[in-house]
Amino acid sequence: MCSVFPHVDDLCEIVLRRHAIVHAGGIATSEYINKAKKLRKLRIQIPNEGASLSEDSEYLSKSWCIIYAAGVVLLHFLSVNHARNKDSKEDESSADDFLALSAYNAIRNEQYFAAELVQTYALSRSLRSQATKWQIQINLAQTYKWLGREAECTELLNSIDFTACSAVYRVCIASLRGDFDVLKKNLIIARQEGGIKAEDLYEWPVFKAIRETEAFASIFKDVFEMEFNLLARKNKTQLLDFDSAEKLSKFMKESTERVTGQ
Repeated sequence: MCSVFPHVDDLCEIVLRRHAIVHAGGIATSEYINKAKKLRKLRIQIPNEGASLSEDSEYLSKSWCIIYAAGVVLLHFLSVNHARNKDSKEDESSADDFLALSAYNAIRNEQYFAAELVQTYALSRSLRSQATKWQIQINLAQTYKWLGREAECTELLNSIDFTACSAVYRVCIASLRGDFDVLKKNLIIARQEGGIKAEDLYEWPVFKAIRETEAFASIFKDVFEMEFNLLARKNKTQLLDFDSAEKLSKFMKESTERVTGQ
């Protein structure tokens, strides 16, 4: 697990801290400190014995992301190995789709650190589909962008040859680069191919940075022949989107049953 998920030591510290909170009132005991010091790749400072263990919002947010990503990585790792052992390309592809969807859900929920961890792991693996790899590369690029790491976003996009990908992917790339000419050209093609709907331009996180610009509204009107009304959309009662959550739950249940043989 350490070779595929670099935050194993952080995950162990979370377990140690949980134990100290439950059994020692949140105080850094000698047991906690001794075990934490053995975690060579720990990314936090170990407190002195008797000190109160911090549970600030930053620590809690990072801990959530690490736990989420670790679960996704472990399930994918086990599922892919199981699929390869029984030579099931379909199951292997399903595991890769789960990986991409898990990262995308983290982006939608603005849990960018979790998304980065999942996608960095994904790109270290041999994914079955080039389309899935493109999807993960684009979503990792937008993760960098929303984390304020614009240079890394640009560097990743520039390092990949996207000329063979579909118009939908080129729309996403153009939106991250703020290239409205390329965006419009490929949005027309993507709509004609049925790869994108007007609804998607309101919902997809990849359009977040340009969604409130006049140029974006103009392109939307030209392509879909209707006004882009973001204000009305924000005030509209939103229905809960269970689709992606159901897909994740279904995959996790089926994968657990396959791996355990139950």
